[in-house]
Amino acid sequence: MPATWPGVNHIIAGVAGFLDDLAERARGYTPEEVAVARACFNALLTGAPALIPDVLSGLDIDAEAGGRVLAALEGKGVLAISAGAITVARGLSRPPTDHRLHVREGPALYACCAVDAVGIPAALGADARVTSRCHACRAPITISITGGQLARVAPDVVIRAADADPGRSLREYT
Repeated sequence: MPATWPGVNHIIAGVAGFLDDLAERARGYTPEEVAVARACFNALLTGAPALIPDVLSGLDIDAEAGGRVLAALEGKGVLAISAGAITVARGLSRPPTDHRLHVREGPALYACCAVDAVGIPAALGADARVTSRCHACRAPITISITGGQLARVAPDVVIRAADADPGRSLREYT
């Protein structure tokens, strides 16, 4: 990557540390919570509606226990549920946001924040195209990611994650 992309390079370089932080926080989740959160994320990754019975059907968990796990994850801010469907899971959002991404030649997806829009394909080691808008001036931004690494981005793009509080969503700030 050219040295002219310091802001985004910093985010990509920080993904490993970010993932380490996530791994540390993940120790506070039960195996069932991890499995359900992963299934919800993967369901949203397809672009199809993530109906709760469909998501839980592929897991070794009954509907009652699945409901408790989903409620716990929603309480922890890992996902959001509306009208019997998963609408947000681990940074992916079914409702449109300013942060659109196409991962692995798949359907258009949305991320909750700019950090998620870049971090999701980086963590997946995937090819992706991210389109977003500057939080401050609303100028359009496009970033290409190949194999989880930056392939193309304007030299003046900087992603800032201004809040170090892992319990608060960055959606409003990035």
